Amino acid sequence: MLGLGNIVTKRSYVSSAAAEYDSTVYLEFDGVNEYGELSGTAKETFLHAVGTTGGTISFWVRSSDIYHPGSGNFRYMIGGFAFSSPNVNTFYIATKNDSGTNRIVILRSDLNVGTGVLTVWSDFKTDSADHLSDNTWHHIAVTIKPHGSGWRTLLFVDGTGATLTTHGSTVNASNSSDPSAADFPQTIARYNTIYSAMDINEMASWSTELSSSEISYIYNQGLTGFDFTQNAGDYTSASDLYTWHTMGEKDETESIEPDSSGNNRDMTLFNAPSRLTH
Repeated sequence: MLGLGNIVTKRSYVSSAAAEYDSTVYLEFDGVNEYGELSGTAKETFLHAVGTTGGTISFWVRSSDIYHPGSGNFRYMIGGFAFSSPNVNTFYIATKNDSGTNRIVILRSDLNVGTGVLTVWSDFKTDSADHLSDNTWHHIAVTIKPHGSGWRTLLFVDGTGATLTTHGSTVNASNSSDPSAADFPQTIARYNTIYSAMDINEMASWSTELSSSEISYIYNQGLTGFDFTQNAGDYTSASDLYTWHTMGEKDETESIEPDSSGNNRDMTLFNAPSRLTH
């Protein structure tokens, strides 16, 4: 189902903060029950990295069936779902079958089920088909930042900014408070009991909005990436690195994906997703 992709040169290194890893290794999730989740205490998620000032999440993804076959349905790449009565909090980067058109969806909302009040922080989709289910690697980056009286959300696909359009009644709620949720577990390839079949590599987040030139630079380094703890080229945000999961842990049986940012925000792997090489 998930092909081998392009062959890349093997490279391993030890950075000042990162543990040794194999840059040709990636994680494969089967879409049945395998997923990853940031473990430990709260304030470890992408939205906590965003805080009150903004943030960025970046990752490589590959799949042959990441778009749901049913119209109006989703496949979830990275995000989180939390329910603490009466509030339901969500943030997801997902794909959607929008009446036969494949789109990337960015959703962040808070719902009070007692009052029925829905606050939507960002509710966007690409305005044209994005063929991510072509079984080749694609780079995705999402930035969120306070902008005017609301929050601005941007999407980059393969190093280039994508045009977004709203698909909800309310977009970018007031920035009077930050869009973070305590005890909000960030997951990969899972929403509740729904799982996605996909490969993931080099997932990182920053507590700042990366510039378009930084995102293009990350994309242009390819799947092998580079040391995010060190500034290089157009990349100047090493000091704002929040999490970095290389997916390159050399022990294939290891159930922990270590945080190579040096911030100790490890990820727990459930039901043994495969560690494979390009």
